[in-house]
Amino acid sequence: MELGGSPGPRLLELAGTAVFVGAVYVLVVLGGGALLRIERPDTSLAILATAIVAVTLEPVQRSLRRRLETSPYDRLAAFGAEMAGAVATEQVAPRMARLLAEATGARRVEVWLVDDDGEAPAAAWPVDADPVDRSAPGVRVHDVVDAGELLGRIVRDQGAGGGLSPVEQRLVTDLISEAGLAVRSVGLTARLRRRIEESRERTEQLRASRQRVVAAADIARTRIERDIHDGAQQHLVALAVRLRLARTVAGRDPRRAAELIAQTQDAASAALVTLGELSQGIHPRVLAESGVAAAVRAATATSPTPVHVTDTTTRRAPADVEVAAYFSCLEAVQNAVKHAHATTVSVALAETAHELTFSVDDDGCGFAVTRAAAGSGLEHMRDRVETAGGSLTVTGVPGGGTRVTGRLPAPSRAPG
Repeated sequence: MELGGSPGPRLLELAGTAVFVGAVYVLVVLGGGALLRIERPDTSLAILATAIVAVTLEPVQRSLRRRLETSPYDRLAAFGAEMAGAVATEQVAPRMARLLAEATGARRVEVWLVDDDGEAPAAAWPVDADPVDRSAPGVRVHDVVDAGELLGRIVRDQGAGGGLSPVEQRLVTDLISEAGLAVRSVGLTARLRRRIEESRERTEQLRASRQRVVAAADIARTRIERDIHDGAQQHLVALAVRLRLARTVAGRDPRRAAELIAQTQDAASAALVTLGELSQGIHPRVLAESGVAAAVRAATATSPTPVHVTDTTTRRAPADVEVAAYFSCLEAVQNAVKHAHATTVSVALAETAHELTFSVDDDGCGFAVTRAAAGSGLEHMRDRVETAGGSLTVTGVPGGGTRVTGRLPAPSRAPG
């Protein structure tokens, strides 16, 4: 007993339990004996009373504990203190579920967050109980609203026949109203964490893309160095040798010198052809002078598969954007010719106020085949486009052809 005040909750619970047990024995043994006109206490009635007490004692004690240990208003005050205190954000939803479950005697309470993507579970109490079936009897769903905005839902399973008293019902209403600001904090934190995770993933993808671009640039530089050494350099060296020889014999044998000069002209023409072919893989002059459509037409003029180019653009895009669009279109055309066995390829260039778009369509054997055959090509296209700040989409149906679509940021620039 608490000195100088009212009896403690534990003592009141024991007293209530004793009253309940006594009442059962009085009603069953004495009352039953009176009804049956038994003058002396009957053993069978005593056994019946004991069985009733054994079955009902625990629910009665739990009900007494809920009502005596703390009042509903004490529980509401505890909830408000918990939520207003220095509680870590990740602990708000679990504490909310626990406090509401303990305050109402619910079998399980679940806290759900609501946003544009739908509902997501935030916490539940007890954690080891089965998930709540919202269609089951005794289940109540409460909307958590703050400033007119739906932020979450609290699902409460009281069990069949587990109704609340008017005081407890008011308690639940007050608890839900108090929960709005706390749920808003939890929801904002959850969304922030998702955005951080998405940003981290995009950063990793961008880093991998940049690494592939650098590796591809190293490979391209090595190839160019090899092509210059093995091709154009050999022509230029032969040209220099012939010129020196012609100068040496010019004074002694003009006829021989004329023959050497004629051969030098052929060597110079071969060197020009080699350099022209080499420059096609680097940066064609027609791209800088006339734009993407003209460069694609020139590069595909000798293609064994007909390539039709449609251009509805009215302005030039920045140089890096045009380079990305040009090489991506060429890669898509080459994939269609080499791997898709297309009979025709169409290239379309268009524009919006702030974008340059391109699409390459073929009537080949479809994406299911070309993806495996030209996987590195598709990856190179995507790297080029994403490096320029755009996006690439590849769609196709087996047997129905493939479409490669790119969108690139393209504020206008002056022609030339």
